[in-house]
Amino acid sequence: MLHKIEHCLMFTVQVQTHKHKKLIKMREILVISILVLLVANASVQAQSIPLDSLQKEYLSLKVDTQKARFLLKVASAYETRKQHYKADSLLGEMLEIAHNKQLPKYEILALLKKGRFWQERSNYKKSLKYYHQALDKMKATSYPLIKARAFQLLGSLFAEQGKLEESETYYQKSLDIYDSTQNLKGIAQSYISLGRMFKGRRQFDKALQYYDKAIKAFKQQNDPMTIALIYRRKGVIYRMLKKYKQSEAFYKKALKIYKAQKSERGIASTLYNLGLLYAYQKKYPKAIEFSLQSLKLKQKVGTQRQIANSFTNLGELFVLSGNLNRADTMLKNALSITKKQGMNDLVMYNYQSLALLDSARGNMIGAWNYLRKYQKVNAKLYDQRGKKLLTKMRAKYDTERKENENELLKQEKAMQLQKLKTQYLWLIIISGGFFAMVLLAVVLYRYYRSKQKANLHLSKLNQELHQQQEEIISQRDFIENQNKSLSEKNTMITQSIKAAKNIQDATLPFTSRVDAFLQEYFCIYRPKDIVSGDFYWIEKIDEHIFIVAVDCTGHGVPGAFMSMITNTLLDHIVKVQRIMQPQEILSELNVKFGYALKKQESNTNSGMDVGMCRLSSTDNTQVTNVAFSGARRPLYYITPKSNELIEVRGTRRSIGSKRREDLEFEGHQLPLPQGSMLYLSSDGYADQNDEKRRKIGTACLKQLLFDISPWPVARQKKVLLDHLKNHMKNTEQRDDVLLLGVRL
Repeated sequence: MLHKIEHCLMFTVQVQTHKHKKLIKMREILVISILVLLVANASVQAQSIPLDSLQKEYLSLKVDTQKARFLLKVASAYETRKQHYKADSLLGEMLEIAHNKQLPKYEILALLKKGRFWQERSNYKKSLKYYHQALDKMKATSYPLIKARAFQLLGSLFAEQGKLEESETYYQKSLDIYDSTQNLKGIAQSYISLGRMFKGRRQFDKALQYYDKAIKAFKQQNDPMTIALIYRRKGVIYRMLKKYKQSEAFYKKALKIYKAQKSERGIASTLYNLGLLYAYQKKYPKAIEFSLQSLKLKQKVGTQRQIANSFTNLGELFVLSGNLNRADTMLKNALSITKKQGMNDLVMYNYQSLALLDSARGNMIGAWNYLRKYQKVNAKLYDQRGKKLLTKMRAKYDTERKENENELLKQEKAMQLQKLKTQYLWLIIISGGFFAMVLLAVVLYRYYRSKQKANLHLSKLNQELHQQQEEIISQRDFIENQNKSLSEKNTMITQSIKAAKNIQDATLPFTSRVDAFLQEYFCIYRPKDIVSGDFYWIEKIDEHIFIVAVDCTGHGVPGAFMSMITNTLLDHIVKVQRIMQPQEILSELNVKFGYALKKQESNTNSGMDVGMCRLSSTDNTQVTNVAFSGARRPLYYITPKSNELIEVRGTRRSIGSKRREDLEFEGHQLPLPQGSMLYLSSDGYADQNDEKRRKIGTACLKQLLFDISPWPVARQKKVLLDHLKNHMKNTEQRDDVLLLGVRL
């Protein structure tokens, strides 16, 4: 490093002693020095930019536009090597040179690159500022393709923020420019961007329209590989829409193109997509056939991550098809690769899959061991993500600090120029000031002597006060340190609980998935603390829809742990053991819950109250068969022609409780007509008190449900929330609140 710095200094001297002895502007010397220092600080690898070649190439350039283009080239090279902050620093210098030399094109390009830099770091406010500056510069110039690129970047920025109308507006502006200049590549890329944006926001009709336009444009350019990619994206959309025939058709179109182009990577990816498609249709033999073909190709041309994903997918398919031995082989192959490559996220997922496999085999000890490994890797991943986030925040802080330092340097240079211009004036001022200071010094000296005598007396009086003050300050510092320590511990605990909330929220049913099989429903879910002891479980298994409301003992962190255990047990009982009768599910849940908490060996009184419904279609399309069973929780329902809300009480026994162990969970069969309303809840809503400690009460809740039952479910939810909010005004929430409503 010392040798490189010496080389940099010698280079500056050589520039100043050029054979023509011309003065070279300080700005150019500064830029050259920055280039050298940036490269000197980079790691010395084969791909590093050579120092001598950079210096010679920059010195050989005579035209300002060539120099600006050179700086842009070097900045792009740093971006390619992921050295983004070096690239941003160089872009800042290029921006200033382009501005001073009046090179608007390169000033605009630098602004767009800086905007993209901050967009990639989610600093949208700063990114938007640079994009608008670039557009302002283009008002007085004519660079249509650069303007189209700026509009595309703005469209992508607003798409990332979820502002679809603004995003579509800017993409359309970009498209209009490409259309007017007959730029087919730009037109096609704009259509792909619009399609990708609407696909990400689940507006599939618009996404398909733009993908069709993109296909037409790429056919004109004779670009089959991109067309195949779009066919695959259309296949994904139709799969999400459950239009499996259309999805299969587009995947096969893509496969045909990849085979014609001899693209083994494209073939492998498309075969993988087809395997997933057949798995969604539960055609497991075909899914396995295509997935095995994909795996064979990925082992030849794919990455280790892709190969591991294929093994995992095949393992799950063999579990679903009942071939547990092959499933074990595939999943352990995936685990071996992911552990060897350090892919902790896939290691965690494979532990979960192996736990389900052991559960299917009835090996509950093995399943529990894999779940413990899953939790251990999961905790490690959260720790790594936190460290990455901290590193990212530090890098962001360093960048902003460097920008502030650069701004200070610019201001300092301006001040130096002003100082040179006024130097003669300062000499006069300093001369006059010197005599004034001598005179002032004499006056101050006499004043100082008189004050010194007075201060000596005051210092004696203040000495005792200072001693007392020091004691008070030391006591204050001790109290402040204690408060700071308590505050830091409280912050750490709160952050840990918030992270746990994200995990708990991930176990709840996804709204988009529930919407696919429940048309009219609402869910009121309000934890008392950050995490909740209440949770709901909604799944469709074959032709049955299960709706479960669970109220675990306690709330906050203990309740949340209980809810996570119960959620896992329900998944296993219904999805793996295939138990379909609600009363049998509750009985099995009671047994497994006892094993999970080792209740035979401990004196814990943890448990839960559960209300469970299973909705099944009948031969009469106007009637739905509702099977209900409850553990200390009722079902409320009302039919369209009924004049009262009917309560079906659950068995007076909790899951996991040692009381009333002789009671069997009762099952109820209810054939209900279309339009009937079902309600399941925990006791949190009815037990909420007001500021006078009066509860809402079960009777009041039932009357409220009866009154609102004919209304649309969205309005019902609003009325229930408003009633709860008004009742608990000026008081705290007492317990977790859960209330589900479903219209048949």
